[in-house]
Amino acid sequence: NNNTGTHSPSTSDPRFRQAVQLAIDPEQISERAYDGQMLVQNSLIHPDSKWYTEGVGEFEVAPDAAAALVEELKAEGWDGNVRLECPDTHPDVPIAVEAALEAVGMSVDSQVADTNTHIAAIAVNKDFDMGCWGWNISDSAIWRQLDFNFRSDSTANRIGHANPAMDEAIAELFAAADDDA
Repeated sequence: NNNTGTHSPSTSDPRFRQAVQLAIDPEQISERAYDGQMLVQNSLIHPDSKWYTEGVGEFEVAPDAAAALVEELKAEGWDGNVRLECPDTHPDVPIAVEAALEAVGMSVDSQVADTNTHIAAIAVNKDFDMGCWGWNISDSAIWRQLDFNFRSDSTANRIGHANPAMDEAIAELFAAADDDA
């Protein structure tokens, strides 16, 4: 997701965000929206990348765990409603995401719009709960893209990630003498 929007404060709760991650199976998105042709991964760096490291943890898909988190949040007063903002470029993506989230107890209102309206809702107005949005990184510019998107004080960091350990790791990457280092 692209940071937290201003539509519902519930989405800023880390448990909500974890529930979403546990609920959505990238393989299902690929099958439903891209005829199985989407490059699927459950980690930051794809295994086909020259920068992939064995043993780096992958995110798990665990709908039962997601449902438990949703129930926990509802018990604390969340109504279970979430608004999903998606562009109209791949109309089956919001359907697949909505199905995954509703299967774990959320009630999803999908808002599908043209690309310009979608970008304005997410990046400019921040009027969303969740957005069909992501960023891709290429092997040729991986360090610069990680720096732009994950360094705490980067002006390009629209996802709001802030972690001193990540900042330190990025600094170490830029200090490396060569690719092997």
